[in-house]
Amino acid sequence: MFTTCLPAKRTIKSPLLAERSDRHDTSASAAWSNCFRKIFNACWRESVRPLLFFCSCLPLTYIIHQRRLLYWKKCLFSDNVLLQTLTRCCYDNIGSLCDIYKLTVKNLVDSPKHLVKELFWREFERSYIM
Repeated sequence: MFTTCLPAKRTIKSPLLAERSDRHDTSASAAWSNCFRKIFNACWRESVRPLLFFCSCLPLTYIIHQRRLLYWKKCLFSDNVLLQTLTRCCYDNIGSLCDIYKLTVKNLVDSPKHLVKELFWREFERSYIM
């Protein structure tokens, strides 16, 4: 994780815990944004997207979703047959999450970790520029 946002690290215990409730997601994202506002002395009404973009940091929701997808991929290729079976049961949820970032499950499964991270960054760039 990033060393510049220590309060955000204390707020988020696990990406899988943060995904269970939108309230947790929102409060963690607010803490993440407030850290960037504090570091760069920005007004609370200003968007932190430009700061995140120029610092090469993803928004927290992107990070949580990215980690969830990479964790799912790791479980899918696990040696444990039960874990693989349970992972396949979540295929539809993972597919809908991939759709948000214009990925396919096949691309996720076939791509190495660094390429998945790069695809998330490209999607953030595209959303920032538009």
